[in-house]
Amino acid sequence: PSLTEAISERELEMGIMGRLWALPKEKASGEPLLFCLMERLRERPASLSRFQRAFYEIRDELTDPQIKARDPFRSTVTSATALEEYAKCAFKYYSNRVLQLQDWEQDPNVFTRGTILHEVLQRCFSQWTEQPELYTDQNKARQMALHELEEALKKYPLFTEKKYQYDLEYEDLRQTLERFLDHELERLQKSPLQPRYFEFDFGGEGSGHPPLELDRGGQKIVVRGKIDRIDVDEDHTTGLVLDYKRTAVFKKEDLELGIALQLPIYSMAVKKILKLEPAGAELYSIKECKSNGFYHADAGALLPSVSGRRMILKKEEYEALLERSAEFIRKFSGQMQEARITVRPRYCDPFCPYVNVCRIEKWKLPLIQEEIKEEDRCHSGQAKREPESRKNLGFLLAQE
Repeated sequence: PSLTEAISERELEMGIMGRLWALPKEKASGEPLLFCLMERLRERPASLSRFQRAFYEIRDELTDPQIKARDPFRSTVTSATALEEYAKCAFKYYSNRVLQLQDWEQDPNVFTRGTILHEVLQRCFSQWTEQPELYTDQNKARQMALHELEEALKKYPLFTEKKYQYDLEYEDLRQTLERFLDHELERLQKSPLQPRYFEFDFGGEGSGHPPLELDRGGQKIVVRGKIDRIDVDEDHTTGLVLDYKRTAVFKKEDLELGIALQLPIYSMAVKKILKLEPAGAELYSIKECKSNGFYHADAGALLPSVSGRRMILKKEEYEALLERSAEFIRKFSGQMQEARITVRPRYCDPFCPYVNVCRIEKWKLPLIQEEIKEEDRCHSGQAKREPESRKNLGFLLAQE
């Protein structure tokens, strides 16, 4: 509420806080009523405490050397998944990978379903690559997929209390696989790019492939990962990265915000490790049978089905996207090494399992996101600038 619309002391506090966050520094001296009301409210201990929680920065750094020595903070050796998790929310990363907090109300099968689907697709396409005639024999392909589904369920059992629940889970997986494979096998019959690499592990122990390496001020950053699938052309010169997700939506804005790092990392790995020119990288939703991502304009002839999509990039645009992602990797890996656990999410998961222990105040999220975007715009090689909103408020709320 505005100051004139507040009908209670609490609403007045909220109105003052909102106005202070939005107040440009040059106009601070022109708001005598605002500061008068704030000073009166600060005389009340409860109001003063709420003002302090709203505007004082919480120290966002872990100093315990035993915690900092743990794997999640070995930022010079990291993974695509870990970087993306930290990029979205450092506190969620800390809660999950360091504290290892568990949500006992979470569906125990939520990750198992995805693992089963990945396993079946990897095994099926690996065999079909050696027997290409199966691409045109839908019945045999389905039989093989169902056999691999049975094997995957033995390896990764689903947890259900009743038999009918298991039957429903099985039926959902079966239908999802059949629908996806029918769609994908038909598409591949017309595609110049064909599946070649499956669960391509770079940097993993015993993988036989080196990790992706980036330089950060003379320090080497080692990034490991596993690419679900890479399709290549007949000459084995161009590759397309496919990252399976049970359900997924690709967003250009996530790339710009630095919270979608897996696809750029995988695209860099394909070029540096396999020496393939990148055709692009995409998220492939198994359940919806839809894919989308970013693509190289020079590979347009190999990607007839993506001509109408919005992220078809010229060579310099594609390289700029990868370099921007590399800058985010350097930035986040440095913050991880400093053990910085900020409560400033770039993406606040609406279904976050750690909401009850998180210190974020949801009303601040739009303001925080604007601050982060401004910092990103100013980041390129420049010293970090303090957000204007905090500059403006520092002198107002000094502790008495």
